[in-house]
Amino acid sequence: MKRGVRAVCLAWLVVVLAVAEGAFESDELEWEAEEAPLPLPKELPTATTRAPGAAAQDSARAAGGAGAGDSGDAGVVFPLEHSLDGVTFTPAGEFSAKLRPVAGQAVPKLTRVRLARQPWSPAEQRAFVDLIARNGYYRLRVPAHVFSAAGPPYVVTAVRAACLADARFNEHFDLHVDTAGHVLALGYKTFVDCTKASGEPPREWTFSSTATVRSSLTAPRLAATLSSMDALKPPKAPKLPPRVEGGGSGKDGEAAGGEGDEEEEEEKTFFQKYWLYMIPAGLLLLNMMAAAAPDEAAQGASRR
Repeated sequence: MKRGVRAVCLAWLVVVLAVAEGAFESDELEWEAEEAPLPLPKELPTATTRAPGAAAQDSARAAGGAGAGDSGDAGVVFPLEHSLDGVTFTPAGEFSAKLRPVAGQAVPKLTRVRLARQPWSPAEQRAFVDLIARNGYYRLRVPAHVFSAAGPPYVVTAVRAACLADARFNEHFDLHVDTAGHVLALGYKTFVDCTKASGEPPREWTFSSTATVRSSLTAPRLAATLSSMDALKPPKAPKLPPRVEGGGSGKDGEAAGGEGDEEEEEEKTFFQKYWLYMIPAGLLLLNMMAAAAPDEAAQGASRR
């Protein structure tokens, strides 16, 4: 009997363990199915990255043609044009500059600017000599948008032809550029005193050119305070003293005075000037009279 009971208990224990083991395996399989990572593809696509300002560099290369040198640095080339008659502009050379990316700006910064001047033809030399004789101005211009195709708008500068001749064609350009890469102004120097130009034609026609880039700065914004607003108001006109009329009287004097006499202050009366003192004095006098009245009444009664 005891052996039968033991066999039944043992069989029951085996069944319970088998069921528990099956349930544990099924849970483990479900967890593996949910948490197992997805199979990776055989070949992963590679992402292409571009350096900052690559779009601007591409447009600069398209605009300038050969923008970069042998070192592989990005660059830009834009033309310089001159006019010897004040009307027609013809090519006079090319500016070349390197591009340096700047944090926070979509357009790179121009650096290491160089100018390659074209040699002048005999016709241009004769026109320049004639310009010196007429004391005329030698004009130059560059495109305002150096990253786009050459064309309007332009930034123009000028110098007296006699000054450039006395300087022996030593010149310097200042390109004032904003953060968007636009040329705002073109400075031009000849390193001589133009007020003492000799007016003699040049003997040599070789240029010595230099150039620099001047970055624009944003001015600080002023707070709209009361003092700053008052500073913007126009000053008030000073008050003129009353006009004293001399010679003539009556209607003639009034006509000479005009409207100035009407604006004169009217003279104050005696009461208007001293009312502040008269009122307290009157009150004090009334008090003294009121105090003296009972004394007089008492004296009159005693006499009776």
